[in-house]
Amino acid sequence: MRDTKGDPKSVEAVARSLEAEKVDLIYGLGTSVALRARRATKSVPIVFYAGIDPVAVGLAESLRKPGGRLTGIYTRTMDLTAKRFELLKEMVPRLRRALVFYDPDNLSAQQAVKLARDAARQLKLELVERPVASVEAL
Repeated sequence: MRDTKGDPKSVEAVARSLEAEKVDLIYGLGTSVALRARRATKSVPIVFYAGIDPVAVGLAESLRKPGGRLTGIYTRTMDLTAKRFELLKEMVPRLRRALVFYDPDNLSAQQAVKLARDAARQLKLELVERPVASVEAL
């Protein structure tokens, strides 16, 4: 087990070291981790847990037959973004603005912010976006 302490830039170095150690597989918790591990390695199989469509971001050829050396689970958590905003608006009826922090280098975060923009627009909410690339920036 390796902990990159929230530093996405260290994922590639860790993945390369795991491949050099000849591990049986790499389990990547998160889409951006799996993408970086794939980019950094050549042969080790990668199992991922993704919150966005793995086909759309290039982790798998299709959901039915992932192909290649990557496979995993897709939880479809982003599909709930609009519903989350609806619930927030219901809980706080006078809500006018919502703040979202996200990592601009993270594909999952980029897609989540796009969905948040769409949901906010439909609910007539102002979405205040704050991109942060590190824990320190947050």
